[in-house]
Amino acid sequence: MNAVEKIQHEIKEAFREAVVASGLTESTEIPDILLETPKNKENGDYATNIAMQLTKIAKSHHAR
Repeated sequence: MNAVEKIQHEIKEAFREAVVASGLTESTEIPDILLETPKNKENGDYATNIAMQLTKIAKSHHAR
């Protein structure tokens, strides 16, 4: 694992831990976290759509 892959792995793990700590869902229900590099560097080093994916989970848990 190179340095970039290690950083990406740590970012993904931090997201997973935060979601589980929030009580939203168990770690097994968390979808794959995809990190992308924005074309415009002003938008940061990484982008992800995990918030939109978690919205679906939150709605389904709220409906129960």
